Order: sequence, then structure tokens, then C-alpha cells
Amino acid sequence: MATERLTRVAATAGLAVVLLAAIGVQAVAVAASWGLRYWLPGGAAAVVVGVLALVRHRQRVVTATAGLAVSGSAVAAARLFDLPTEPGPALALASAVLVGSAVRALPPLPAGLIAAGGLVVAAGAW
Repeated sequence: MATERLTRVAATAGLAVVLLAAIGVQAVAVAASWGLRYWLPGGAAAVVVGVLALVRHRQRVVTATAGLAVSGSAVAAARLFDLPTEPGPALALASAVLVGSAVRALPPLPAGLIAAGGLVVAAGAW
């Protein structure tokens, strides 16, 4: 039991490091090409969804639904205001963690609905 908890903490810490790195790389890349202010909406969405991905263990449906709502809003805002394409790498990673975690743990119907929501958000980027 202690080993399982330690593994979960290590995995969460590793995910946090990867998400922070992805957010940093994305911020630098967008700031260099479009300008920093163009990155702020997508960056804020990536931070919010990243935090949800880190605390997803207790409420998988709630965190996945909230993450997909934020991701969908970022995609819509990017389209509406001609911002860099969303979801960016950090937001896509955090969303994938949320969707995958929910699909893995939920019964078939809610898992299918969460997966469909993830597909809709991903399709919105095209």
C-alpha cells in the first residue's frame, strides 16, 4: 500500500514536471513567433487543465469534464480571435491524461461520453 502511494506521488510529480516543461516550451515558441500576448489564453488554459490532470484521482468525471470544457473553450477562442491553434502541446497532453484516466476507470457509458468529448475537442483544432 505504501509502495502504491509512493508510485502515485512519483507519477504525479513526473507529470507535473513534464507539463511545466511543455508549457514553458510552448510559451517560448509562441512568444517568439506571434508575441507573448497571443500565448496567454492558451497558456492559461494549459495551466488550468494541467492542474486538473494533477488532481484527477478522486473525481475523474468532474475533472475530465471540466478539462474538456476548458480545452473546448480554448479551441473556440483560438478560432474566434485568430490566435495560435489550440490545443497546444501542453493542453493536449493534460487533456489526454484526463480523458485517458477517466476512460480507464469509468463504466462503459460515461467512459464513452468522455472519450467522445475528447474527440470533439481534438476535431475542433482541425
